[in-house]
This record gives sequence, structure tokens and C-alpha cells, in this order.
Amino acid sequence: MQQMLAVILTILSIIGASPKTYYINEIELTYELYSWQEPIGALNDNWTRPIIEWNRDWEQRPGEWNFCVLITTSSEKSVQAVFSDKNRLRGIQALKEKLVGLPSGTKVYWITRLPTDQKSPKAKGSESLASPPPELVKDILDFADAHNIKIDPPWEYRNRPAVPP
Repeated sequence: MQQMLAVILTILSIIGASPKTYYINEIELTYELYSWQEPIGALNDNWTRPIIEWNRDWEQRPGEWNFCVLITTSSEKSVQAVFSDKNRLRGIQALKEKLVGLPSGTKVYWITRLPTDQKSPKAKGSESLASPPPELVKDILDFADAHNIKIDPPWEYRNRPAVPP
């Protein structure tokens, strides 16, 4: 699917099309962003390095933040799809690299629970989905804005005053 999108976007750029939002079959292409924190000492096949020391207060928290960016579809994502090593982005830098690769004008919905319905119990295995600290959320939102990517913040931040400067 991503290869097909890349071909379509390449063709659009060659013929001089410059819409801010790309449509496939009359449907706006949007994405979903998931986040969770990896506990200290968590190891798997691809993550064996020690936690490094960071210089920002919000990065001093235990563990590393992980992200997953998936194309929005008509069905809700499974826990397996969100947490798979194939889709996992380890750290803020990996997320930013992924965001830069999205088409300009893309809309991204930040999701911190499965199912997304707030009245239903959380799906087994999805309990670790969470929002990063406000300063990290602001850093990601600012980065996305600078690259013309519109991220709808996690629901915890939607009805609150703006994240701290």
C-alpha cells in the first residue's frame, strides 16, 4: 500500500499537481499515531541497548517512548498491529523521521487506547498505551506543524488549555 502511495505521489509531482491533501478513491488519507513507554530493562529481539542519559527533564523518565504510525482504515487496529516490532518506532527521533516521510498536509490522529471508544474496557494487551509528558507532546506537535503535518493531540490534551510552552 505504501509503495502504491509513493508511486501516486511521484506521478502527481511529475505532472505538477500540488494539492495539500492527497486523496485515494475520493477518501482523504489519514494516519493514526499510537504511543507507549517501554519499561526500563525491557528486552526483545531488536532492543538490547541500555537506556542512555538525556538532557531534557521529560526525557529523564524511566524507559523509552515508542510509537506506531498506521494508515487509518475503517476498522480499529488490533493490539498485535500496534505493538508489532515491524510497526514500532523506538524513540522520538524515529517518530520524527516517519512524520517527515508523510505527505504534506497529512492529518494524524493520536490514539492512546484500544478500543478508541472511551466507554468500553481497554483491550487486553493495550494497557500500556499512553500519552507522553506534555512537553514531549508539544515537541512532537511543533515538529509536525513545522513540516505541515496536522496531528490531533491525544484525547487527554484536547479539552485542556494548550500544552505548556
